Amino acid sequence: MYYVIITFLLFVMALLPIGAIAENVNQQITHPKYTTKNDRYERFDIKNRQTYEIEGNSMKHLGFQDGMFVEVVPVSYVKVGDVVAFRCFDETCDGNYIKELTKQKGACYWFEGRKDIWKEDNLKKQSLDSRTTYGWLCDNEVKILGVAFLKKHK
Repeated sequence: MYYVIITFLLFVMALLPIGAIAENVNQQITHPKYTTKNDRYERFDIKNRQTYEIEGNSMKHLGFQDGMFVEVVPVSYVKVGDVVAFRCFDETCDGNYIKELTKQKGACYWFEGRKDIWKEDNLKKQSLDSRTTYGWLCDNEVKILGVAFLKKHK
């Protein structure tokens, strides 16, 4: 008799976590490092993406080379690790850029390209980025255009 009761209790205890998990399947995970599969792409505005041609090789180490095309997708927020297209309004970097976002402090951004010096057309080149030229870019110095993805050809 005790054997049946103990077996029943073990069976019920084993099923209890499954019921708790099943109950929470449709809830959103709010921890900043973890997102559910459904909200992973929530920050991207796919309908308003734009295509741009890359000029230069400062992002070649990540596959973004001169002459290639990228799709820039507007986002509701950027994250460290994103390859970001942005317009710089600071006098040290006036123009459009694609760089990797490596640090962020509130509304200030630190962008980096290649870390090496490379030769192109018999000229030494170095990435114009936060390390070499413009430092932190904040609020009125930068406008985030979106996250850049290599354009896939069909």
